[in-house]
Amino acid sequence: MTFRAGAVLAAPLAAMLTLATPIGAQVTLSGDASLRSEYQARGLTTTNRPVVQSTARLSSILRGVELAASLWASVEGGRYSNPAYHISENGGAGVRVAEWNFVGEATVPLGRVRVTPGVLSYVFPNRTGTTSESNTVELFVTAEVNTPLSPTLSLWRDIHAVRGTYGELGVTHDVGPLSFAAIAGLNWSQSVGDGGALGYYERRGLTHTEWSVATAWQVGTLNVSPSAHLVYGRDPTTRLIRPTQRAGSKLWIGTTVAWERELGKARGNP
Repeated sequence: MTFRAGAVLAAPLAAMLTLATPIGAQVTLSGDASLRSEYQARGLTTTNRPVVQSTARLSSILRGVELAASLWASVEGGRYSNPAYHISENGGAGVRVAEWNFVGEATVPLGRVRVTPGVLSYVFPNRTGTTSESNTVELFVTAEVNTPLSPTLSLWRDIHAVRGTYGELGVTHDVGPLSFAAIAGLNWSQSVGDGGALGYYERRGLTHTEWSVATAWQVGTLNVSPSAHLVYGRDPTTRLIRPTQRAGSKLWIGTTVAWERELGKARGNP
């Protein structure tokens, strides 16, 4: 990753700490590491072999609004360089970071609805596979309703490389220790030729549905959460499982280990 890209990613993290700490706000540092059987992103097979993905997140609540900044990375677990079988985000370059994401967001409670606007930056530090030509930025907003099934609506607007809009509708339901979720992806204008230099899908409308089940347990200070996901592709691009092979459904599994630590308390609190 270049110095310039690193500075762009790191600056908001430092700024949030600088702003939050002097006024005595609570600052929380959290993170996670996930092992996934493959990397599926919005129904698309980005890497069809195991990856390790990790997040570091800083958050603080100021006047009822949660501000957060996070850095996410995806590392491929091997040299996935067989052109007949492998889809590799870093082009088969081996065990190294294939993608960086930076997210800055603010969550605002509005009655039963939690609204989260933010910005998402993608950085691809690869010379092969998905290269820096695909670096881009999205503006997004998510609305989650505190009702049965916890319905959510999320919209992402790419403002650089793709210049289009993608959305998701989701629901979740807990049954005992299990959490069931369903997501429907919707392509408004992120097809090839819709306006940007790049595109993800072949046609507009429903891209895919994803059905998942997860559970979690506490191990000391760590939260361990295994999950299984079944993706049904609608758009031809979401059915790709190998460079020359498509399938109507794709199964991937993963386990996430998460932790959280409070860095400070507001002055005057016990």
